[in-house]
Amino acid sequence: MNNPRWKSFLLIAAIWSAVWMVLTAQLYLTVVPRGLGISFAEVAETQFLRVALWAFFTPLVLWFHRRLPFDGRHDWLAFAVHLTLSIGAMFANYVLRLTIDEFTGGSQRGTQDFSTYAVLLFNGRNFVDILIYWMIVGAQHVHGLYLREQAAAVAQVQLRAQLVE
Repeated sequence: MNNPRWKSFLLIAAIWSAVWMVLTAQLYLTVVPRGLGISFAEVAETQFLRVALWAFFTPLVLWFHRRLPFDGRHDWLAFAVHLTLSIGAMFANYVLRLTIDEFTGGSQRGTQDFSTYAVLLFNGRNFVDILIYWMIVGAQHVHGLYLREQAAAVAQVQLRAQLVE
């Protein structure tokens, strides 16, 4: 279990599990006062698919950010690519959720064709997926800044030690 890749996957799973519980609690506390008679487990089920897809997408988003980071050289290009990817991730997440609902029997499509159903069901809440993408990129960017600061501090201590010698 000393493999850093496993540690990364476990960290991603832990973070997304926490997000899942927060989203579930938030939505449950929103719908219960309205008397909708929905259980916590049912609310958790509705939130699971989005969170599971983002847990799956996270390593891919991190990979893209490592390939095109915000490092001051080509930030305009990084912004344009990541903006495009975040919009693509929103649509991919949405279509995957609808497709999975279709196969698991959770779809309310009826006789409408899939594309019409997808367009009619699309709403502003899907734009939160763009924000999620940018939060992942931002977290990795901040982590990278922290690592650089730590490396600089270690180098400074080593340089002082060399000067003392």
